[in-house]
Amino acid sequence: MEKYIVNGVEVEYDTFDIDSMELLDSEVTRLKNEIDAIKRDGLNSADYIKILREQGENILDFFDAVLGDGSATKIFGNKMNIRDLLNGYKKFTDDVAKVRSEIGSEFKTVAFPSNLEQRRAKNREERRRAHKQSITSGEA
Repeated sequence: MEKYIVNGVEVEYDTFDIDSMELLDSEVTRLKNEIDAIKRDGLNSADYIKILREQGENILDFFDAVLGDGSATKIFGNKMNIRDLLNGYKKFTDDVAKVRSEIGSEFKTVAFPSNLEQRRAKNREERRRAHKQSITSGEA
């Protein structure tokens, strides 16, 4: 379980729990779709407060879904400061992505190559053996 700072508040998020990863990814997609829908609705500039409020509500819903009910209030209080909401969302998702990529690169460079190299060496040896066998049996 990793700790992240969002809007000056420390929160815990299990970055590598598969269910948590899946939920975060689906919530990021949901939030993006909701914000795109708000933009697409073509609300005129007179409704910009309504647009900002809807975007803010979507970000608060994101934090409650990903970190648990009440998390949005813990992080942002009862105010809806759109700058704090947007910055908090961006920082949290960027930080999670950074941690994921760090362990992901370690996982790729440590776990797979040795196994891959072993399989390739074994395959090369089998091909060499088969080739030598075909030469000695006169098939070549």
